Amino acid sequence: MALALATQEVIWLRYLVEEFGLPSSGATKIMMDSKSAINIATNLGYTHRTKHINLRAHFVNDHVKSVSLSLTCVSPEKQFADFLTKAVPHRALRI
Repeated sequence: MALALATQEVIWLRYLVEEFGLPSSGATKIMMDSKSAINIATNLGYTHRTKHINLRAHFVNDHVKSVSLSLTCVSPEKQFADFLTKAVPHRALRI
């Protein structure tokens, strides 16, 4: 579950910013295009299909509950992280 890895990076960066003496204000927003990953991480619904990611989902859920993390669903067209990893249609490059 990539969300758990992103959560680890966010928590590490928050600790680093606090070490520099800058207070962290509010929750860090993670924008992703997978509604199912957000549902698993926030609702912790257990099924036989999700048992292998249960530990990672609990890790993310703990940080969402502690208000250090916020999960937001974004459409794939507006996902900035995917810009250089997926093919971009020719029409999207026109100005």
